[in-house]
Order: sequence, then C-alpha cells, then structure tokens
Amino acid sequence: MKTLMLLCSLIQIIPAAEIKGKVVGVKSGNEIEILNGGKVFALRLQGIDCPARTFAAGKVARRYIADNAFMNDVSIELTGTESDGTFIGKVSLPNGMSLEAEMVKGGFAWWDKQGSPDDAGLARLEQQARDAYLGVWAGTSDDDGEDFGKEVLAKRETAGKDKTAMLTAGN
Repeated sequence: MKTLMLLCSLIQIIPAAEIKGKVVGVKSGNEIEILNGGKVFALRLQGIDCPARTFAAGKVARRYIADNAFMNDVSIELTGTESDGTFIGKVSLPNGMSLEAEMVKGGFAWWDKQGSPDDAGLARLEQQARDAYLGVWAGTSDDDGEDFGKEVLAKRETAGKDKTAMLTAGN
C-alpha cells in the first residue's frame, strides 16, 4: 500500500513516470491490472474507450488484450490517476507496439476524444478502422444489437454542440 501511495504522489509531482510491470489481469477492454514491486494496481489505458465487457464487442476487446498482453512484461508511461485511485497510462507491449494504438487500429476500441483531444495518432488510426469497417465500426453484427460506431459518433456530435452552445452563451 505504501508503494501505491508513493506512486500516486509521484504522479502528481512528475507529469509522467515510466514503470515496468507484468499484466496480471484484464478487467475490461480499457482497464488492466499490473504487477509491480509485488503489488497489483489497476491501470486504465490512456486515450481509448470501448464497449463494456457485458457486450459482445466488449468481450472481444477484452479477449484481444488477454491474447496480446496478459502475463507479459510491459512498459507503462503513467499520465495520471482517476478519482478512485486507478492509474491512467500508456502501455508498450514487449514488441514495442502501443497497446492503445493496436486496440484502435483493430477496431476493438475508439479514440477517447474528450480524454485525449491532442492524440492525432489515435484519431488517424480510428479513421482507418472506420473506413475499413473493423470491429465496433462494422455495424450491428453483434448479438447484443448495439452499433457502437454510431453511438460514439452521436455522443461526439452532441458534445461538440454543447461546447459550442456554452461558448456562444458566454460571449
């Protein structure tokens, strides 16, 4: 617990800290558990979001992480924490690839525009996955009937309109 508290305080002082650890759990398509220094901590992947694991597309995303990262040593660039103490960071796989980029590239997740607005790389990879109709961008092929691609785009459009309305009202 002391190690975890120390890491939390370092993240607040140092904007980004680099650590190494082993992926020992896959909670969802955008949250994993890392073993570092004998302690396990939760990590949310920076810049991406995906369907909950209760949906078929969420199960596929979780399986992708399990197949590509579970029980592997990874490098993590810690970028912050959530209010519940979950760390936020970017994960580099043993082959040097970004786990977040690979998730978006395969259509298992989408770029979190609100959480990482300046990540042009994820935006480009999402557009490529959308253009190729991969994963969540394929439409309602899931057995749960959800079309996450349309849902994500609708939320972004609504958020953009809300932001414009707030700026207009403030002037």
